[in-house]
Amino acid sequence: MTQATETEHLNAEMFKTSLIDKVLIVDDSLTERARLNSMLTGLGYNVIEANDGREALEILSNETINLVVSDQVMPGMDGRSLCKHLRSNHRYGSPYVIMLTAQEDASELVACMDAGADDFLRKPAQKEELRVRLASGARLISMRTNIEKQNANLSATVEALKSANQQHADDMAFATRLQEEYVPESQWLSPTMELAAHFDTATGVGGDSMGFMKTNRGQFLLYQVDVMGHGIASAMLSFTLQNSIRQMLGYYIYQDGLPPLHQIVRRLNERFPSERFSGLYFTLLLAKIDEETDSLYYCQAGHPHPCVVSPEGNILQSNRGSFPVGMFDFADFETRSLPFPAGSMLLMSSDGLFDIVDANDAALGRSTVESMLNEHRTLDAKTILDKVTTYAQDWSSKAALDDDVSVMLIKRNDPEQSTAQDISKNPFTFCFNPTETEVESVLDRIYRHLTLQRVDLMICTKLRTALAELLNNFVEHANWPVESGPCPIDLRLTISTSWIVIEIDEFSAELPHLCPPKTFDDDALSGRGQTIMMSWIDHINCERSNGMNQWRLRFKNT
Repeated sequence: MTQATETEHLNAEMFKTSLIDKVLIVDDSLTERARLNSMLTGLGYNVIEANDGREALEILSNETINLVVSDQVMPGMDGRSLCKHLRSNHRYGSPYVIMLTAQEDASELVACMDAGADDFLRKPAQKEELRVRLASGARLISMRTNIEKQNANLSATVEALKSANQQHADDMAFATRLQEEYVPESQWLSPTMELAAHFDTATGVGGDSMGFMKTNRGQFLLYQVDVMGHGIASAMLSFTLQNSIRQMLGYYIYQDGLPPLHQIVRRLNERFPSERFSGLYFTLLLAKIDEETDSLYYCQAGHPHPCVVSPEGNILQSNRGSFPVGMFDFADFETRSLPFPAGSMLLMSSDGLFDIVDANDAALGRSTVESMLNEHRTLDAKTILDKVTTYAQDWSSKAALDDDVSVMLIKRNDPEQSTAQDISKNPFTFCFNPTETEVESVLDRIYRHLTLQRVDLMICTKLRTALAELLNNFVEHANWPVESGPCPIDLRLTISTSWIVIEIDEFSAELPHLCPPKTFDDDALSGRGQTIMMSWIDHINCERSNGMNQWRLRFKNT
């Protein structure tokens, strides 16, 4: 093998190990630099020379060089000081340093290693030994470069993972907020019937959902769903069921032809077979309260039976079970009934409440909940439910829930037996069509609600008359865009010890003569309705926003 061929072989071997092609020689001896330059050039390197350590630092601050061959003893800045500067400042990178030394003293070699030298070479350096040391350094530099690239890739992966996790957390938080939007707020369903609700999940989003709807005949439909499992899959099916149930019930209400409850559950069983939804099935409790007949009708499909408390404090229930919805296509269901006169209570709950365990693994159980309902039955619905859920939280031995907990409590008050009670702060809500008949019905229900809440009769009369002027004016004069047609009115009544507040959202076009987008003043156009409202309402405001008129009426409760 010729010398040229040998050089090419050595260069190829070196470049397989690393892409290093530049070497910085640091030596105060011009002769020694020339000798090293010749050897390194012959090995295929590009060579840069420095007279001492300071000149070397200046060169390294301007370009990247990964291999440095430095003399140990030099005037000015010697090899040891050069190493210390290189290792203490990241601006120079982290070059591989081979120290040239003529000393035999081991302590000197140790001192150089402590300063940051990577390898040693005895002076005068021989070509083959220099080649081997450089190749070794090149391999180490190559490995270090690969590790740095891997670390950079790993850091990028970690950042991407953190970003994905944050996005997932944000999505879960948003999904949780959406799910909570479906939870009914504590409110009055009728002048004598209160609703309170509680909702908590084991994993941020869960498979529980619940709600209520009112029929055209003044009955109330209540539903509660518990999808098998937890997490996103269960929550998505729960969302779907929530919408499907409301659409189905809404259709029957619109047709004024509500079938028996078990037929509705049977239809859901046909529509949501578990094999279509990755094996997921759900339990359901569908109930109907009819105040006119003092009756509770319900269909229980694998769900915990409703807890029903009679006015005398007796627990009424049926222990017959049935299959969950979607599990079997042959499953059949039945509608059952219980008396529900004034003074009764109904609690609908997923099994998550009853299955909460204490430190001894003892479940809270159904009997404990029913005892609490009976014990506190003279209180309002929200207070009773708060006591039950607080007791359950204290009972639990775990920081997090094992299962979702959803609860609805409906209390039907007996106006004949009730004593003076605290004014309720829970709202009384209505959604009604702008017709004379429906407005009259709403006014009657509001008046009855106020009297049952011990509001002074003069205030009740004043409020009813003022509200009648406003709503009747809306019925007679409101107009809608042709493409939309009449839209329902949303009304919300809240009573406190100081104020009675009525909030109304009506989606008609603006009513210039009665509904300016500003507070009423003396310059507004007058009329009988305007005079009554200005005289009898303590504060009135209306704003035009998002295509609707938003009213806020306030009456002093004194």
